Amino acid sequence: MDNPDLGPFLLKLARDTIASGEGPIKALDYAIRASNSFERVAIEKGEEPSLDLVMSLHVLGAIYCSLGRFEEAVPVLERAIKVPDFSKGMDHALAGFSGYMQLGDTYSMLGQVDKSIECYEKGLQIQIESLGEIDPRVGETCRFVGFGFSTVFLNGLFLFSEISLFLKCLFCVKVNFIYSGN
Repeated sequence: MDNPDLGPFLLKLARDTIASGEGPIKALDYAIRASNSFERVAIEKGEEPSLDLVMSLHVLGAIYCSLGRFEEAVPVLERAIKVPDFSKGMDHALAGFSGYMQLGDTYSMLGQVDKSIECYEKGLQIQIESLGEIDPRVGETCRFVGFGFSTVFLNGLFLFSEISLFLKCLFCVKVNFIYSGN
């Protein structure tokens, strides 16, 4: 049986390696090994994968992106968004939100605007359902997504199907502005 402490140890090594500037290739190795360890331990215990696996997949995806290896990040991040069970509470919901936003960023870097927007929409919906429309964090997400839309709009790439999400973002920003006392 795999040592259940190995995954957390390797994930910490991956993070520490990134923070120290030692190099992303070494951090990539640690993150891959951490993710594999979390998977194996869950299988051996007969349990569902944990949020630790999700975190290691987010770190792994971020490292791939920092190396410009966006295509390799996509399946990792797609795996990360399948693990959280939103019925298990806020931590799972926010892990799903983070995964969708990171995947949206990755698709954006690949020039896949439709997939990027779809991920942002799913992430925003999860965040609204878990935090409520007037939470300031939802407003920040809306501002972020709205900024992305304005960039797309200014470049003439705005599609009719994206207008509803853009309007939802504007509404959330307005609601947050009103409730924040500004």
